[in-house]
Formats: sequence, structure tokens, C-alpha cells
Amino acid sequence: MAKFKNYEIDNEEEVCAIGRAFSSPIRLKILQLLYEKAGGTVGRDSIMKRLWDNECFVDDNTLTVNINRLRKKLEEAGIENFILTKKGVGYQLREA
Repeated sequence: MAKFKNYEIDNEEEVCAIGRAFSSPIRLKILQLLYEKAGGTVGRDSIMKRLWDNECFVDDNTLTVNINRLRKKLEEAGIENFILTKKGVGYQLREA
């Protein structure tokens, strides 16, 4: 279960509902991946492979841009500092 501000997510269906409210399909998938590993860190390579495995080439910066846009949308909804960067490793959700 992930908790933040006035939100409490305890299943993937709720992640989808919240994600669709303020995000794109790619950012929704990022949020789902992070939720699946709540409490743990998801590596950048792992996220890249899950999102763009069929693409010939996707720049590493593409993930950074999408993470930053997701953070901005979360902040606009009053959810700040929810996605943490683990430098050199990946990302994880902040625990309540």
C-alpha cells in the first residue's frame, strides 16, 4: 500500500485511476512500475526495458524527462516528493 497526502493506494486499479487523472500512458506505466515495487527501488534500465523494449533506440534522457513530468503532475495535485531518485540506481516511491 502506498500513502501520500489525501491519497491511499492499495491496488493497481487505484494507481490507474489516479494516474489517468493527470498523466500520460507512459507516465502512468512508470507510476505502476514504481507501485509494484513500493518500498524498493526500480532501476532505470528495468524501467527503460519495460516501457520501450520494442523501440530501436530510446535516449536515456527520455526517462528522466518523463519522471520529471510525472513529478510535476503529482505536485500539481498536491502530492510532493513522492518519487525519490536513488542516484546511480533508479527510483522509488516515498513511504508515508
